[in-house]
Amino acid sequence: MDVVEPSNDVPIRRYVPRVVQRVELDAEGTREKPGSVAQARVLTGMFAGRVPPPESATLADAEAAIARLAPIIVRRPSRRSEIFPSIRRAERTRRKSGR
Repeated sequence: MDVVEPSNDVPIRRYVPRVVQRVELDAEGTREKPGSVAQARVLTGMFAGRVPPPESATLADAEAAIARLAPIIVRRPSRRSEIFPSIRRAERTRRKSGR
């Protein structure tokens, strides 16, 4: 990564990526998200009983990722109306009408 210090023209520091490796894509890689077709083939092979390559993610990897991310992304609403805005609107309407 190259660091470009602030100047009078651009008063913020910029980080410019440097190319370290190029990867040639096959025809599938240009039509689909690169790597997704190969990943799907490995998964299909696992269902067929083939051993996945050593660089493949495991269930333990997925469990570890979820455990690290859960405290960040999981927020438990204190009330139903925080989950469903339509319930919140209905509760307000009901209070106004006295029902």
